[in-house]
Amino acid sequence: MFNIGKNMGNYFACMLVFFHFIFNGAFVGTAYFATKSVADGTLTYGEVAAYLLYNWTILFNVLGLITNLEGVAKVQGAFYEIACLVTEPKQQIGYYDKGKAVTPEMLNAEEGTINLVDIEFNYPSKVDVPVLKRINIDVQNCQTVALVGHSGCGKSSIIALIERFYDPQEGQVLFNKKDIQEMDSKWYHQ
Repeated sequence: MFNIGKNMGNYFACMLVFFHFIFNGAFVGTAYFATKSVADGTLTYGEVAAYLLYNWTILFNVLGLITNLEGVAKVQGAFYEIACLVTEPKQQIGYYDKGKAVTPEMLNAEEGTINLVDIEFNYPSKVDVPVLKRINIDVQNCQTVALVGHSGCGKSSIIALIERFYDPQEGQVLFNKKDIQEMDSKWYHQ
């Protein structure tokens, strides 16, 4: 479906080179025949100048059109690459804890509290570098909380733990007073 756009840029680039060749050839041919006609006396200098001016106007407009079409073809080629990414089959995301039941109390929960209890965390790629040490945070339902600090102090790590992109080495992340490691991740992320 998208194969047309893949090589259109090359096609228009070749057309541009071809029209440059035609343009230069037409100019050289016109100059040759004009000088011959002026020497023979069949044309005047004014008629040759007028013809060259018309010739240049037409050929420059044709070259401008081809240049614009080349730009359109480049955009079409870029669209082809984007379309390939969009239509590529998606991989199914695997969750940490398949098969954990969503309880009725989870479905009917009205609270929505988040608690971080004695969190200690370091990234798996840097096991010897502690990121969070004994962090405790309580966020009540409808409460706005700002995590403020200098770069590298663990703000994004706290969010990653709440979203369960990582599990802490020590402590618990609780949602409605239940450990998120015991919840169905698909339900929790929705």
